[in-house]
Amino acid sequence: GDVLGAAFLAQCVAVFLTIAVTYGWILLPGGEQNRYEPLVLIMVLGLVLRPTETLRYWFESQVRVKYAVLADNIGFAVGLVLKLASLYVWRSAEVFAWAIAFEQIVAGLALLAVYRSYRGRPAKWHVQGRRVRSLVGESWPLLVAGIAIAIYTRVDQIVLMHFQGSQETGIFSAASRLSELFYMLPTVLATTLFPRLQRMHLNRTEDHFELISRIMAVLAAVSMAIALFATIFSGPIVNLIYG
Repeated sequence: GDVLGAAFLAQCVAVFLTIAVTYGWILLPGGEQNRYEPLVLIMVLGLVLRPTETLRYWFESQVRVKYAVLADNIGFAVGLVLKLASLYVWRSAEVFAWAIAFEQIVAGLALLAVYRSYRGRPAKWHVQGRRVRSLVGESWPLLVAGIAIAIYTRVDQIVLMHFQGSQETGIFSAASRLSELFYMLPTVLATTLFPRLQRMHLNRTEDHFELISRIMAVLAAVSMAIALFATIFSGPIVNLIYG
């Protein structure tokens, strides 16, 4: 309860700062960002329920990821319908942005509902300043890593937009999405096995390293298979998906 309360509060503060900085940057006069002002201001609203991710981490710690995935699927289904409707009915970028924001909000509400219906959840949360400071102090490497990953995965599109314009960037973004689809595989595996690995590290060190080695071998083999498949069949795949 102490950890959940502290983590939830820390995420609330982080979301507030993110929204405030985003709004401040997008409203600066005379900048290139003003072209995208309405879209960014809409999509950033989807972060309002981002602190419910704390509940996902708790399910992961209990090796009950399926409950968090259920909430994700609810949000995904609602968002998919809204996105298709925005493309085929309204054909508006702003409506599409609202669909993205609404999808995030629905997923957050679904995660909250799933957590409240779960009988094994901690009964009460508590917020202690000492615990908040401790968690923030321990998590700053993850924060730096997250920012680095965000920059690394998007800087190519920013540079391409600057030098080649929106058309080339759009084509590149559509193509890169096909490879990004497979990023979820190691993430899902690592998330599922993390609590088990943590327990093994504390109790059975040799088994812990052996399991990590096997996981890495499987991921390397799967990555090579995916790369080979995509290299050979990239033409038909692109034609099938994009026409």
